[in-house]
Amino acid sequence: MLYRKEGYREDIVQQVMQRMMEHHDALRMVYEQTETTVHQYNKGIQELLVEVPVLEVRGQGLEEVERQATRIQESIDLEKGPMMRLGLFRADDGDHLLIVIHHLVVDGISWRILLEDFASGYAQALKGEEIKFQAKTASYQEWSSRMKEYVRSEAFAAEKSYWQQRLNQANGVGAEVTAEEVGQIGDGKYIEVQLDEDMTEKALRQVNQAYNTEINDILMTALAMAIHEWDGRKEICIDMEGHGREELVEGLDITRTVGWFTSIYPVILQVKEQELGRQIKTIKEALRSIPNKGIGYGMYRYWSEEGQGDGRKVSGISFNYLGQFDQDFQTEIFEGSSLSGGVMASSDLQRNSALEVSGIVKEGRMRFTFGYNGKQYSEQETENLASSYMQKLTAIIKHCVEKENTELTPSDLSSKNISFEDLEALYQSLID
Repeated sequence: MLYRKEGYREDIVQQVMQRMMEHHDALRMVYEQTETTVHQYNKGIQELLVEVPVLEVRGQGLEEVERQATRIQESIDLEKGPMMRLGLFRADDGDHLLIVIHHLVVDGISWRILLEDFASGYAQALKGEEIKFQAKTASYQEWSSRMKEYVRSEAFAAEKSYWQQRLNQANGVGAEVTAEEVGQIGDGKYIEVQLDEDMTEKALRQVNQAYNTEINDILMTALAMAIHEWDGRKEICIDMEGHGREELVEGLDITRTVGWFTSIYPVILQVKEQELGRQIKTIKEALRSIPNKGIGYGMYRYWSEEGQGDGRKVSGISFNYLGQFDQDFQTEIFEGSSLSGGVMASSDLQRNSALEVSGIVKEGRMRFTFGYNGKQYSEQETENLASSYMQKLTAIIKHCVEKENTELTPSDLSSKNISFEDLEALYQSLID
């Protein structure tokens, strides 16, 4: 939901969105279901037209806006398309533009691309200029085709055994849960916690220098430690989400390709009674050992003969850090709206995990939402976990920021023969 105090010109919104649908193939996808499968294909440029219904909500309450927005959310027809629906709300404080796009055709990076295109296209049209977007990169269809070729390559053969071992290990640590434990969207409850602006700034700018980490190493370390404190587990399986755009095929550019690329893969983490810095390094090394940041799991699961019977339909815990979205909602054309975008999924839809942890940076604060099945967990026990997570994360950030020198780990070095213990001894000798 995008806000513009000066209001939007309906004709320009329609013109820009139509050009975006023509420019980005994924926005023209439709889905045909047969008795045995679902076919995904693109409709032609002239087959789908963008409509911009104008909804007068001046003097009306927030409930009416949410009701109208939910009606738009529900209106997408997967077989007929388009996958995008719009609603232009004329409100007392200006105009609010709702853009609804089905998750089948967009991910977080896609949204960034589309918001950038909308801002630039609207600005061009306001000046009477021809609408021109940045050049397209490889099509979703080409990417899919090249990935299937990669699955048949020798490079991928080595990954198959890795994912087979990980699945066996995951099932061994109780990663499998029942559909009843996961529940439905309607069973979902949510708790949000957040860092203050100072700690968020340190997390984004300073924390990684201590152990040459990435932000996910830090966030996952805190989560593993919090879960250990919460229920005593020392070995934890977490389904981790990644952007799924790893460069597996040289020269295949998808930096501005719209589509749903998200990869989800199981990660096994060990929590031990050890010094905090060593725990961070242990989690970092576990994440670095995953080939190609996990994109191969989906390929193994859906495209390889060996993986067809190994898929886990639901999981116990999932984690997804979406990153910084502040800058995406601050342009000359729009800013983020305070109005509700409506209910985004049916209450009857099965949830993905019994416990879903997601993070995002908004308004200068790192925020985490703990989504849980209200029939499986109590509010109090989930609040305990969320509180523990913030305590662990804060302690880790302080520890890393106060550390003066950078300590590398085996994955940072080109030599494959050096061990954790060798590096620990080296750093200790330097201290002594």
